[in-house]
Amino acid sequence: MFSSRVNRSRRAYRDFVEEGKGEGHQERYGRESETDSRVLGDEDFIDKVVGQSKERSKRRVTVEEIISHVCKQFSLKEQIMLGPGKDRRLSKVRAIAAWFVLDSGYLTLAELSKHVDRDPSTLSSGANGAKYLERQIKTDVQTARLISKIREDLYEIPLSQAQI
Repeated sequence: MFSSRVNRSRRAYRDFVEEGKGEGHQERYGRESETDSRVLGDEDFIDKVVGQSKERSKRRVTVEEIISHVCKQFSLKEQIMLGPGKDRRLSKVRAIAAWFVLDSGYLTLAELSKHVDRDPSTLSSGANGAKYLERQIKTDVQTARLISKIREDLYEIPLSQAQI
């Protein structure tokens, strides 16, 4: 708690967030929750804040699964994506993988960077990074459809794991 008074607490929290904006991602703030690492707090608090949204029901995936699904979508062998080179097509594939890592809410670009031998900052904000892709999704229908298709395939919960 920042204060027992609501208005004072809100101002203090806003100031706290504003001060931390320039610091970038900090692991210590995103690993407490198995439910949703985007929200700080215990599981009960997250349930109240996030509720039982559809997004929370998507299955948890690994970096390896993301790489596999993205490569499959582009008919690429994973070794090609993981290898050296500056091919623009491969940069886009890596950007899509980075976007899904961030979309997961619990995986990190540092984890992906170990697999694809690229710097996390390049995966995030390079010329073809996840941030660039995020802007492209908003303006390019074809890219938005591609991401939507991969998302459906990636997060689909197999019937054997579904709660009926």
